[in-house]
Amino acid sequence: LVSRWKIFDNLRRSLVAPSALLWLLAAWTLLPGVPVVWTALVASIFLFPVYSTFMTGRWMHRRGMTWRGHVAHGLREFRVQLAQIVLTLAFLPQQAWTQLDAIFRVFYRRLVSGKGFLEWMAFAQLQSAAATPVSFLEFFRPGPLTAILSGAGAAYLRPEALPAASPFLLAWFLSPWLKRWIARKPQVRRLDLGPSEKLEFRGYARLTWRFFETFVT
Repeated sequence: LVSRWKIFDNLRRSLVAPSALLWLLAAWTLLPGVPVVWTALVASIFLFPVYSTFMTGRWMHRRGMTWRGHVAHGLREFRVQLAQIVLTLAFLPQQAWTQLDAIFRVFYRRLVSGKGFLEWMAFAQLQSAAATPVSFLEFFRPGPLTAILSGAGAAYLRPEALPAASPFLLAWFLSPWLKRWIARKPQVRRLDLGPSEKLEFRGYARLTWRFFETFVT
């Protein structure tokens, strides 16, 4: 029963990005009420990891860590999670298109063609494709194309929704450049640990060794 539930949950998650994108497009064109409220509701769903981690991390103070270090660690985690959420929303049209493409391919191959069940693309191929310069054809990808069509539809059907839609439309339009920027190889810098950092890591090592010393007999 648990395995079947996991399969169902994977199928449910494959519809999150298309549903969120459809919700945003409807909020900017069709749904009654204030577009900012509908847009904020979508954003609040994606922001759940931030406030859930904040509420749990506020009370889960690690033994041996100062409160200053605990707060600094929480702020670092907050920045990382916030950046991940911004990237998720920026690549929402690309993600929705990829998932819908996968769903329709599965239905076609299972019910019609009966071929291509084991077709897949290696991660190295995706990396090499991400490293190529931005070309004119990128504007026919889901991100920029969705931004252009959505902006035009909102301007025609509901101009008052443009302030709420503008951050999303800008991020979707710039997503090809954002993708190239993320794909850059980071510069590796070697930094020496200070005395307090060495002491902190030795504390982690002692706690780790104590775990095995206690439970591995």
